[in-house]
Amino acid sequence: MKKGIFTALLLTIILYSLYLVNDGSQIMSGKGCHG
Repeated sequence: MKKGIFTALLLTIILYSLYLVNDGSQIMSGKGCHG
């Protein structure tokens, strides 16, 4: 149970990190959808 939660949390953090890296350059350019 706890291992499943930890795995899901880790996966979410990894995906969120990739999302920030991919969207970071666009935000810096002023073209970010969420900026």
